[in-house]
Amino acid sequence: MRLKRRRRGRLLIPIFLILCLGAISAVVYFTVSLPVRLKEAKVLQTVDNTPYLAQGLDYLRAGRLQDASRSLESATRLDPQNADAFIQWTRALTLLHQSSQAVAAGEWAVRLDPRNATSHAYLAQAYDWNDEYDKAVQAALKAIEIDPRSAQAYAFLAEAYADKNQWEKALEAARKGIQLNESSVDAHRNLGYVLEKQAGYQEAIKEYQRAIELGPDQGYLYLDLGAAYRGQRRDEEAVAAFQKAYELQPEEPRGYHGLGLVYYNQKNYPQAIEMFEKALQVSPKFSPSLEYLGWSYYVQKDYEKSAGYFQMAAEATPDSPTRQAALGWSLFNLRRYSEARAAFQKASQLDPSLTLAKDGLAATEGKE
Repeated sequence: MRLKRRRRGRLLIPIFLILCLGAISAVVYFTVSLPVRLKEAKVLQTVDNTPYLAQGLDYLRAGRLQDASRSLESATRLDPQNADAFIQWTRALTLLHQSSQAVAAGEWAVRLDPRNATSHAYLAQAYDWNDEYDKAVQAALKAIEIDPRSAQAYAFLAEAYADKNQWEKALEAARKGIQLNESSVDAHRNLGYVLEKQAGYQEAIKEYQRAIELGPDQGYLYLDLGAAYRGQRRDEEAVAAFQKAYELQPEEPRGYHGLGLVYYNQKNYPQAIEMFEKALQVSPKFSPSLEYLGWSYYVQKDYEKSAGYFQMAAEATPDSPTRQAALGWSLFNLRRYSEARAAFQKASQLDPSLTLAKDGLAATEGKE
């Protein structure tokens, strides 16, 4: 019996040791090998992310904004901690006029890299194009605090000041941007913008042309140039600029719309309507073209069509008193007086000083 017990004991010791060694091996794997594998996976993720980010930057430089946005969005999805991807995606979204999305991307970029001047600068531009001018100023100033030599930050600060009608500050910031980097597209573009907003069209044109020399594939620059030419009633040059804009960015409605405005000002309504309709083919809810289709039919006394387009424009921008009043006048001419009065009342609530609304309310008084 003792011999059997002794032999049994001798057999149990090796089994116990094997189990212990197995447990130790498992601990070693999870404490050493697994972190290595996770690190390798992270490296692979970064490597895989690189083509999307690099491709997105190439598309941005080539003015292919839709392609840039798609590539950069892929980069952010693959690596949600990649600040550079969010910074560049903010830029692409802003230039595509997807302003609220641009703000969201820009704010995330700032969270990821709060000491990056470019993230604050691009967020400033996104805020400005989203009509949040005070936030734009603060973001640009933060970028300048981080990097006092950021030409882009001064350029976007100038744009925000111009939209706040602070002309002296706007000009000072814009010229500072060019002083810091004479080859900055944004610095020249935004000095042009400041000048154009003060009706300094000839000087603005020179700045836009310089920006185009530096960034010849950027369609939005031709939109700016076309608008300045239109302000001077240099229609042939405006047409050429807007045509170039939509050739470079056929998915952007503003080139077609800008050309439509040239024809509208010439009272060439059939061609104006054709261009506004092309803009809507690209972007069916593009409210400026909806509005000007309304005006194009209104001046031709086709009130049924004008009412339809003004209605769509008003629905797209319910805070626009002018579009509500325009709808009111179309309905008035259709003798739909109660509906017209409701539109005028809404316009007056939005802007009590709007003459179109006040005159409309007076015209509908006593009419049923």
